[in-house]
Amino acid sequence: MAQASKKVYDIILDRVPPTSNEAEMAVLGSMLIEKEAIESAISLLKRDDFYRESHRLVWDAITGLYEENKEVDVITVVERLRSRGAGEQAGGPIYITELVNSVLSAANVGHYARIVVDKADDRRMITFLTESIRGIYEQDGDREDFRARLESKFMGLLANRDGGKEPVASRDVVPAALEMLEKINSGEKKGIPSGFVDLDNITGGWQDGDMVVLGARPSVGKTSMSLHFIINSPVPSLMFSVEMPKEQIGLRMIRMVARVDSQDIHKKGLKEAELDKIAQASAKLAAKKFWIDDTSSIGIPEIRNKIRHAVLQNGIKLVVIDYLQLLRVGSGENRNEKVGELCRGIKGMALEFNIPIIVTSQLSRAVESRSDKTPMLSDYRDSGSIEQDADIVFGLMRPEMYNKTDRQGVGILTVLKHRNGPTGVVELAYMDKYASFGNIAKGT
Repeated sequence: MAQASKKVYDIILDRVPPTSNEAEMAVLGSMLIEKEAIESAISLLKRDDFYRESHRLVWDAITGLYEENKEVDVITVVERLRSRGAGEQAGGPIYITELVNSVLSAANVGHYARIVVDKADDRRMITFLTESIRGIYEQDGDREDFRARLESKFMGLLANRDGGKEPVASRDVVPAALEMLEKINSGEKKGIPSGFVDLDNITGGWQDGDMVVLGARPSVGKTSMSLHFIINSPVPSLMFSVEMPKEQIGLRMIRMVARVDSQDIHKKGLKEAELDKIAQASAKLAAKKFWIDDTSSIGIPEIRNKIRHAVLQNGIKLVVIDYLQLLRVGSGENRNEKVGELCRGIKGMALEFNIPIIVTSQLSRAVESRSDKTPMLSDYRDSGSIEQDADIVFGLMRPEMYNKTDRQGVGILTVLKHRNGPTGVVELAYMDKYASFGNIAKGT
């Protein structure tokens, strides 16, 4: 790998790849001095992060002795290298001693290690870019598949940069948790409101890092509910609409906010009062900070890339994806594996960007076969991954869809799973002619 990478650098760029020989020496020297430095270095570095092969050999000798619970010092490392036939290649006893002399303080091993990691990441990025350019010229096959593989590799490189996080001691974890609790108690820290009072009383609002799943049968109101979450959000938000184009999404939002009949809005010759409502709703929506992405065939790598860009450029704090089963996913043996891959990707993005991500999902036909139409966790198609990865799972139903005389104008949102809080049932007003939900208490 290192030889191939170096060949790419030399042939294509003809430049010395990014490296810090001093930092590599300082890391190894620190490890030779203190056992604690070995533990710190192992938590931050991998063998391939070292550029020089001699340093990789010394790393192997040190970590091998450490894992065998043997003493690590200049003498034992020199002997280990000699026994493996790598003594001269690693520089011999004189160079191993020089490593120790290159260190001012082993306490700085974390700083030295991060320099080594940064340089290694830079080399990997250069290798990726040069090989991508070569691949573009030489590609022979499906263009979309090639681009998806490039995006997947690129996002893997970016994710790898966070692999060096060190474990946090209890003395630091507990005060941080208490500080968060204090902010929650004082009202300083609140979740992002959904716009539905009774729902927020259960969830506390959308919480950073949470994956939220909203499931329902077709035509119940998944998209309408997800649009409410975007419209009601007081923070910059991004919606991925995989099923509907942005123009239709915009029209539905206007209809919901203006309270204009869904049939009338598609007719010619709207009344002046309706046009006024539409103008006011349009101005209200235009003043909000949300973005719609209607890319039809999209997968997790593209979504992650778009969220990263939106977070940096627009300060996005909430993401909605409509809907799960329409997302593109790699080949798998069965649908359960594919849904599992999607769920892990979505939960990973929520944690990576520290934002709530809401995703809608189809429920199975099992709902239709029961006398009680209230959704259950088992109604989620390929529900194992959704149950495992999601922090909150909702089931939405409207009784009037199954019995025209039963509870007209009511939507029932059941909290089926809540990792960090209670479950429960929320009743909402549903206005069919606007395809809109509201708070029953307010009569909206």
